[in-house]
Amino acid sequence: MDSLPPGTTLSNLVFGTCMILCPPSWLMIPLIDVETGTGGFYVIWVVLALLNAGLYAVIGTAYVGIRRKRGAKATS
Repeated sequence: MDSLPPGTTLSNLVFGTCMILCPPSWLMIPLIDVETGTGGFYVIWVVLALLNAGLYAVIGTAYVGIRRKRGAKATS
């Protein structure tokens, strides 16, 4: 049972926000028929969480690298 009925403005806003903040969720669209509460459902969420963590780790590492390069230029 979904917590938000489909087609409502709030439902669309939540879905859009999730798709922007969690890009690996686009990879899970073909697996949409997996039933909630089954073993496959939990495996999908674990894989999705690991992909999302990896994505944000790469983004964070790139951001820190850019900030360090700017800091080194400012002190030189």
